Amino acid sequence: MKANQYVQPQNITCGKVSQTFEKLQQVVKNKAEELSASIDLAEGEKKEFAFWTADFPELIGVGKFSKVDGIITYELDYSETTL
Repeated sequence: MKANQYVQPQNITCGKVSQTFEKLQQVVKNKAEELSASIDLAEGEKKEFAFWTADFPELIGVGKFSKVDGIITYELDYSETTL
């Protein structure tokens, strides 16, 4: 893959539009924890996952996962939420 090539994030559905944003953030954090324990990344690889509400599609946030020194870490970004 070229350095500037955009990679479409994979989608994960969780939570409901009727939940508070704080509750949705907790649901996303729980899903991200599960994902970080099961995701298969090569050293230095990065992947993005978009977290959407399950009942009516609204973007909650984006999770950015990477593997460095054998450890998978993630950062959650809620700046692009549509809620």
